[in-house]
Amino acid sequence: VNAYESIPHDREGVVSMTVEMEQDYILVRVRDNGKGIPHQQIPGIFEMGFTTKGRRQMHGVGLYHCKQIMDAHKGSLSVQSELSVGTEFEVRLPRQQIEEIS
Repeated sequence: VNAYESIPHDREGVVSMTVEMEQDYILVRVRDNGKGIPHQQIPGIFEMGFTTKGRRQMHGVGLYHCKQIMDAHKGSLSVQSELSVGTEFEVRLPRQQIEEIS
């Protein structure tokens, strides 16, 4: 939802996802060509309640919960972003955790 909402209306939006199997990790990348995240906001985006959408109900919880889930499963969640270019989120989860879950 965040990726879709970040794409300006004056351009064709692209949201892509890739999955790679590494020796010890499964790596998932989600990339968009949206407006990007200002660098000064990046340190806070995984905090509970962080939002750029105003104080409407139920905003500012999604990325927080994603980060909590990754931490609980010994994984990681990171972001790279460039204004007017787009954003990429990277989820790295130990393969052993996936095998135990399934």
